[in-house]
Amino acid sequence: MSNIRTTQRLRRVALVLVGAAVLIAAPTATGSAWSVSGPLRAPTSPLLGGGSADTPTAVALAYDPSTQALQLRLDFTAPPSRNGITVDMGTAQPDGTCATGGLSIGIVAQDHMVTTTTTQTVRTWVPPRTEVGWSYSSRYPPGSGTWTYLGYDSWTMRHQWLHSIPGYWVQESRDVTSSGPDASTHERVAGLSLSSADGILSDTEVVTNDSTAIEWHFTSPLLENAAATCVAVHVANRRAPFLLTPGPVASTGAAGSAVAATTPMAASAPRARARRIGRTLHLRLRGHAGAVQVRIGTRSTPPLPYADALSLQLGAQNPRSIAVRFKTDATWSGWRTVPISSSRRRG
Repeated sequence: MSNIRTTQRLRRVALVLVGAAVLIAAPTATGSAWSVSGPLRAPTSPLLGGGSADTPTAVALAYDPSTQALQLRLDFTAPPSRNGITVDMGTAQPDGTCATGGLSIGIVAQDHMVTTTTTQTVRTWVPPRTEVGWSYSSRYPPGSGTWTYLGYDSWTMRHQWLHSIPGYWVQESRDVTSSGPDASTHERVAGLSLSSADGILSDTEVVTNDSTAIEWHFTSPLLENAAATCVAVHVANRRAPFLLTPGPVASTGAAGSAVAATTPMAASAPRARARRIGRTLHLRLRGHAGAVQVRIGTRSTPPLPYADALSLQLGAQNPRSIAVRFKTDATWSGWRTVPISSSRRRG
């Protein structure tokens, strides 16, 4: 028993040294691009009633590490209604299902408000009026037109006249500005949520009412820890989702790339918990696996022998989550986002 404990301690120390050396000395990387796209499979269950005219036919997801941007595209058989749509992403399972979790996009529709300026012609009546004029002669009024002589004013030493101006109509052009919904377009607002982060990323696209394809773009450094190999699209009045579940994809060993589909997590399946103490990240691993790999931001460790505990030096990094994957039976699992809890340094 003493020899076993000594071997486990040495193994943990070796993992700490290897992991720390990789994270500190590794050059800054941009991660790896990943994508999943294809036609959607409609639910096979019978339709109870009602249903929905929203029938998505295809979906495309693509992550670009150079811009840290995720692009989503949905295609429909006909212009979709304004009912809500939810796109959940996850890991494809051997039985054709999609184990979703971690990454989800909710989509709603709303009016696209526009400001319109129109020119209107207004006809205005100018009422009749009178005005008083002065001259130095009782024979000559102060201006042209019809003037009525009123008399001589000794104080001003001038002659006073009265002039009547008849009423008349005037036409004027005015610019009138108004706001309201556009009759030919509307907005599709998509909000992306990540299980390891608070808040949402939002993107609003203005589309024509007859559009059958819509695209959105999201950008954040936290998207480096997200990846998917399958998609489930939920539409209104349909209980089962439209699925894109491609066949198993061989692991490339690159961070953020598509990986082979894994079976549902059982009690013995490997899992991880992460805690930060100072500049050190402590991982507690459970289950059974042959190797483990950790990705923090854009840097990844090489495949490490599986152990029940692992410590890594973070340096100046301050991540809120990491990505972990496990190798069992020569197959790598998908990257799983693990939130980091913080603890004060003891002592």
